[in-house]
Amino acid sequence: KNLCYVYFLFGFLWTNACINNYAWTALSGSYSHWYFFRRDPKYNSRFPLFWSNFRTVKYHLGTIAFGSFIIAVIQLARIIAMYVDKQTKQLQESNKMMKLVIKCVQCALFCLEKTLKFITAYCYIYVALQGTGFCRSCFATFGLIMSQPAQLAMNTLVRTILSLLQLAGIPLFCAFLCNSVLTAKGAAEPMYPTGIVIVMAFVIAK
Repeated sequence: KNLCYVYFLFGFLWTNACINNYAWTALSGSYSHWYFFRRDPKYNSRFPLFWSNFRTVKYHLGTIAFGSFIIAVIQLARIIAMYVDKQTKQLQESNKMMKLVIKCVQCALFCLEKTLKFITAYCYIYVALQGTGFCRSCFATFGLIMSQPAQLAMNTLVRTILSLLQLAGIPLFCAFLCNSVLTAKGAAEPMYPTGIVIVMAFVIAK
C-alpha cells in the first residue's frame, strides 16, 4: 500500500516536472527562433510558438523526460526525508546525532534540488537553441555559468523581478476584474468569489 502511494507520488512529481520543462523548452525555442530569424524571410514565421511546440514534441521529449526524471527523484527523496523526520521526532529528542544527520540530509537535498533546477533551466534553453541532448547541454550550460558569472547573475536578477511582478500583477488584475464585474451586477458577497479567483490566478501564474 505504501509503495503504491510512493509510486503515484513519483508519477505526479515526474509529470509536473515534464509539463514545466516542456513549457520552458517550447517558449525558449520560440524566442530563440524569433531572435535569430526575425529578419530572414525564408525562416520567419507568424506562428513561432506553434512551430516551437512542434519541434519540442518531435525532437526533445526524451531530453525533457530524462531531466524531469532526475528532478522528480530528488524531490521524492526530499519528501521521504521530511517523512522520516516527522516520524522520528521523539527519537531525535534523545539522539542529537540522528537529529543532526537528518537535518543535514534535508539541507543537502534542498541545495541539490535548487542547483539542478537552476542548471536545467538554462540547459533546456540550450536544448531549444542547439538541439543537443540533456547531458551535453548541461555541460555546455555549466561552462557558460562558470565563464560568465556576472551576466548570469544579472539575467537571474531580471528574471526574478519579472517573475515576482507577474505573480503579483496577474492575481491582482484578475481579482480586480472579478470584483468589478460582480459589484456591477449587484452581487451580495463579491469578496468570497474574488478571494477564490485570486488564489486560482496565483496558482496558475505560479
